[in-house]
This record gives sequence, C-alpha cells and structure tokens, in this order.
Amino acid sequence: MDNVTTARASQTRQASIDRALGRAHQQAAAGVVPLLLATTFTGGAIAETWSVPSRTSDALYRVVLTHSAGAIVTACDCQAGREGRVCWHRGLCRLAHEERVASRTACGYRMRPKVAAVRQPRRLDQYALTGRRSA
Repeated sequence: MDNVTTARASQTRQASIDRALGRAHQQAAAGVVPLLLATTFTGGAIAETWSVPSRTSDALYRVVLTHSAGAIVTACDCQAGREGRVCWHRGLCRLAHEERVASRTACGYRMRPKVAAVRQPRRLDQYALTGRRSA
C-alpha cells in the first residue's frame, strides 16, 4: 500500500470510530447503561467484561475491554463486532471505563489503573509566577 491509500484507510477508520462514539453518547443520553459483569487483573492489564443491551432487540451483547499500559482494546460479540467493524457498544463501554458516562456494576467492585500522584507545591511563593521563564 502506498502512503495515500494508508492515509485514506486511517481516515475512514477514524470516521467510523467517531460515528460509533457519537452513537454511544446518544444511547447514554437515551438511558442505556452498560453493566460491568467482571473485572480482573492479568499481569500488566485490567480486563473488564461488560454487558450492553441491544438498541433494536432484546439481546444483550458482551464487550471485553482490556486496559494495558499501551492501549485500551475492546471486542464485542454483536454482528458488527464479529465482522470486524466498530460498534457503538464498544464505544459505550470505553466511555464507561473512562467514567465519562454512567454505568452499573454487578461484581461489587471495580479496578482502576494506577495513576502517578502529582506532587503539589507546599507554597505558591516557591515558584516564579511572573509569566517569564526563570533563569
């Protein structure tokens, strides 16, 4: 593949991701709430299993989300997910994992990635707040 084809494929993929996230936000606003079924820590990653109701039928889809140091990877068992396409179920679970939409939990607890603590200054006068670079 040449660079133009690769760039076009990347833009197409990003457009489908944006549409799925837009649909996920719409579904969250309409009251669809994903359910966290299980969470486990596997070495250097957190694995979560989510359940999301179908928008058009009584089906429940299972989304597996893995959060490692390098990325967040999702997989869904809906028709689009089985065909390798991006679906809004995956987007909704990612947003719930990032605590950007409401979610429920069936397992009673939730693991979260460890975030390095930011050291806060004890006194503001320790820092030059003039807007100029210090020498």
